[in-house]
Amino acid sequence: MLRESTGKTFLVAGLLCIFCSVLVSSAAVGLRERQVKNQELDIKKNIIAVAELGDDSKTVEEIFNERIEARIVELATGEYVSPDVIDPATYDQLEASR
Repeated sequence: MLRESTGKTFLVAGLLCIFCSVLVSSAAVGLRERQVKNQELDIKKNIIAVAELGDDSKTVEEIFNERIEARIVELATGEYVSPDVIDPATYDQLEASR
């Protein structure tokens, strides 16, 4: 039997593809929590930069928690909505638009 055949070449290529896809997908699933946290941190950094509240002696989380307060505004009236009515921490803008 031939040591180098077309079938064996495709078998090795297929096994390599399966191994790599399992490796990449498990890394994506395993790191998903870290990715979400980094996205949230990036949003907070951008808010702090736009508001010019940066301070090198404190972390982004500390500055954001001390200086930024999330509030919801009723666009029709321009008034703030009470946190008892709508909680800004759990408010989903996309869901509300539907």
